[in-house]
Amino acid sequence: GAPDNRYYLVEHCKSAWADHFTRPGGRARYHRRPVGTASEFTAYAVSFADALTLITVDMFMHHGGGVRLGVFHGQLRWLTQEIRRAKRKGHVVVVQGHMPIMWPTRHYSSGRLRLPEGRQSTFYRTLDREDVDVFLCGEVHDSTARQHGRRGPLQISHGSIFRDAFPFLVGRLYEDGRLVLDLHEALVEEASNESRLWSSDRSE
Repeated sequence: GAPDNRYYLVEHCKSAWADHFTRPGGRARYHRRPVGTASEFTAYAVSFADALTLITVDMFMHHGGGVRLGVFHGQLRWLTQEIRRAKRKGHVVVVQGHMPIMWPTRHYSSGRLRLPEGRQSTFYRTLDREDVDVFLCGEVHDSTARQHGRRGPLQISHGSIFRDAFPFLVGRLYEDGRLVLDLHEALVEEASNESRLWSSDRSE
């Protein structure tokens, strides 16, 4: 069908997010990014303690005919290079993007976006081939862990919206390379009357 207002807002939302997070004051905050691509200021990589690399990808490819979901072209090549660089150093590699690849997941007040091609997508095949350890995603406002086989990337969908508690994930990386992830919930004991956010009034 014809693009609706969300189509026209995609580029604006990306630019606004970059202005506040990856490009404050007009200067790039992250050196490791897919320079020269449409995702130059919405994707980046950082490493911690010479032990873990976190790579953020942009899963919304805006084009004349709509928005394609996934990671493609220059951003995918950059992602592959970053994963290989991290693996050569012996790092645990975590990739994070907006929506799940594998389905089903728990969901709450969500549009339930997901990667249409799933495990057949070039994005998932790259994560699997390059031995990515964890793929973190949101969108569904609830928590689910999924893994295909014993060696594939572990997908953890997480996040929340107003209800009884806010979940959050805590990771601990040990010297022997073990990554332990614990899911916690912070109870909501009191909330203001401003409770009807755009997506919180649906109880599906």
